[in-house]
Amino acid sequence: MLASSRPSETADDLVPQASLFDLAESFETTPDHINQLTSNWSIFLLGPGGIVAVFFIKRYGRLPVLFWSQLIGLGFLIGCALAPNLPTFAAMRCLNAFFSVRLVSRTEAWRAWTPN
Repeated sequence: MLASSRPSETADDLVPQASLFDLAESFETTPDHINQLTSNWSIFLLGPGGIVAVFFIKRYGRLPVLFWSQLIGLGFLIGCALAPNLPTFAAMRCLNAFFSVRLVSRTEAWRAWTPN
């Protein structure tokens, strides 16, 4: 895979969309159903996950929240890999997106998008 220069990359962004066809075959459904059930909701949950993370950062600090959110997100990513059926896979993928929010401060985000 090529390295990405986007600062707000999550684990869901690293899974190629071509895997929709493999998932559809594995769960005996259509790629459109997989896309509607997993990709759309996991992208939506990135927003609320980031908002909730802000409250925890204010209370506990950035590094503990970053550590625990990534560890919990890894657990849900493993749950995606071991999911026996489509509803379980969809739930694990959505929870992964919610918890795997990359926490970037305003300064870091500004530096990433500003040319030198």
